[in-house]
Amino acid sequence: MLSTLVVWLYIRAGVSRSVANIILQSFQLIISTTFLLVETALLASGINVKLSNIQIPKDVRTAYTHHFPEPDIIRTACCPSCFSLYSQPIPWKCQWKESPRSRPCNTELWKHQNTRKGPKLIPRCFYTTQSFDSWLQFFLSRQVIEDSLVQSYNRRMNHPQAAFGTDMHDVHDSPAWRDLTGFFSTPYHLVFGIYIDWYNPFTNKIAGKLMLLLFL
Repeated sequence: MLSTLVVWLYIRAGVSRSVANIILQSFQLIISTTFLLVETALLASGINVKLSNIQIPKDVRTAYTHHFPEPDIIRTACCPSCFSLYSQPIPWKCQWKESPRSRPCNTELWKHQNTRKGPKLIPRCFYTTQSFDSWLQFFLSRQVIEDSLVQSYNRRMNHPQAAFGTDMHDVHDSPAWRDLTGFFSTPYHLVFGIYIDWYNPFTNKIAGKLMLLLFL
């Protein structure tokens, strides 16, 4: 509980990492001293008891990993010049070409880094993303998200259907959206919308904007 409190102070209250570490170490000192005083008082009464020592992490990052799951991070080698992505095996130099007849990028993708075990070759640049599955699990585990899903579902089911040609203020007002009711039988059948206002598939403004829907 103390570790959770310090993690909250660090993440939500804006306490610095150094201050959070001092708080953790202070809690450890208070607990150890309290146990020692209790053991001394009991020993003075003729009761020899050794209380279990409670170890609190000294670093707030360690406390965070003990109580909260780390995100599943995917790191892909990336060219620092043209940002082309490479999975295994990673070439020594970037092979991307702007056109079939143009010269390759030829930027070196590897560098030496000193470690405790000596120099090691590592990619010069990474493109870091979070696993969608792990993010979705974290996202749906929040109570506020679950409550919002239930409220949105109830609002959609109880809202009168809008007719074609009438004013609509939300995507849920669309009759076409209502046709998906059979698919969305519970609040936990999800639709993720990706709204893009820069992609123009027909090279003119009349084409409008593009929305992609991902059904889960």
